[in-house]
Amino acid sequence: MKEKLLFSILLLSGPFLSFGQSILWEMPSTAADTTIVRHWRGDEYFVYTVAGSGPATVSYHDNAAPSTVSMSLPSNIRVRDFRIAHDSVFAGGTDGARGFLACFDISDFLSGNVYVQYLVLPKGSMDGIECRLIPNGHRVTITGVDRIALYEYGSSVRIAYTAYCTITHQDAPSNVLFRSVGYGDAAFLAGLGQWDICDFHFNKDAVEVYTDICTTDNKIVIAARSDEPTLEHYVRYQVFDKVRNYAQTPPTSIYTDRFGFSDHFVLGRVMVTHLKQDQVALAYHYADMVEGGLAVKAVDVGSPVPTLVNSLDIKEDMSTNAAWHMNDIRYDVRTDVLHVLNYIFHPSNGLGSYIYQIQSPFVPGASYRATFCPVMKEMHSLDNFDSQRFIASGNTPFADTEVFIETTNTGNSCGNYDISSCVGTTPSPLPVLPRHHCTIWNPPVSPVSSPPYLFGTYQRPIYQNCEKP
Repeated sequence: MKEKLLFSILLLSGPFLSFGQSILWEMPSTAADTTIVRHWRGDEYFVYTVAGSGPATVSYHDNAAPSTVSMSLPSNIRVRDFRIAHDSVFAGGTDGARGFLACFDISDFLSGNVYVQYLVLPKGSMDGIECRLIPNGHRVTITGVDRIALYEYGSSVRIAYTAYCTITHQDAPSNVLFRSVGYGDAAFLAGLGQWDICDFHFNKDAVEVYTDICTTDNKIVIAARSDEPTLEHYVRYQVFDKVRNYAQTPPTSIYTDRFGFSDHFVLGRVMVTHLKQDQVALAYHYADMVEGGLAVKAVDVGSPVPTLVNSLDIKEDMSTNAAWHMNDIRYDVRTDVLHVLNYIFHPSNGLGSYIYQIQSPFVPGASYRATFCPVMKEMHSLDNFDSQRFIASGNTPFADTEVFIETTNTGNSCGNYDISSCVGTTPSPLPVLPRHHCTIWNPPVSPVSSPPYLFGTYQRPIYQNCEKP
């Protein structure tokens, strides 16, 4: 179904947004080619924006306000993911050469003086570790944190992360011999004013690319795409207990268990999100010999060997698969809807950004709704919103930042949508496969002091571009 949309840019003059409305916000003074949006509470959220080589901006907005509270970051800083917990923002990214973790209190941000706790992840020596690839004298450098997930352990919020890394000779740091992706955890201990950094693991043979991470009630789940030269790219994932220093191999082994499925050839990023209890959803694009599309696997990871709960395929036109990519994924337990934001072909509107709202992802052949926002060039990021809504961020053809807020399964929208059904499938699971890992910073490096950075904030206008009750 398609709707003709009449867009008028209206300055927001007072609190008028209520439950059940669809709304599109425009930030014309904030150009972006990359955006990340995360819900905080009620009608309040944070959005990260950056355009080209310019400085990035972090902005807070309340739907009842005609402006944002924003701060500019140093021009070399690029945030790749951030999350919110206990009224604090936690982020990971790169400064162009090294990976970092950071956090700040939202109360500081709203007061106008933001103290950002910032940690550049240290380099690790490969001297003497069991699975070094080459002789002593080589270093592992984390070049960028890619995805993060938060969990509580003890009295702190820990950041579980995936990160890109390189291996170089210590006398020739610019000569990259090997690239890989790894994972680890850290936490800022506010009472001590110090960072607690734990083990970092990377895949010895670089045959798996870790692309996303999430936490469940009791577990940490890391999704991956295999990159083994002699095999097709299949879905892989690893499961760990939700503890401090989770990235450690068993005491009597140098291997960790990995799991996966072999029914599809995976394209690009595999995304993962918590469903309920210890169940997760894995979503990815696939292209087989004669068909391709979007696949979703619901998996219970609570037992020593995970079990498949459901498997769904949404078939699409394979002629455009070179442009497909995954952006974000969230499950709303209140509405039993899985939201998957991806760039893919759809019969109604062609190639573009779509939010697939999959109703009851635990049910074979579940129905889905594909939501498309015509005014946005591309939607980059997605999160659950309050009162059974979702929020997405992206940009217009003119690079202005857009934020799209909508009630799940609404019939009146600032976007177009179609409704169809998924195809239930029965994939062949791969056997439990051990993975040889290299452990860096073992025993853990702890604690590390790092002085905070002080930033000031300012206001920027935000305009209403579409509103429908």
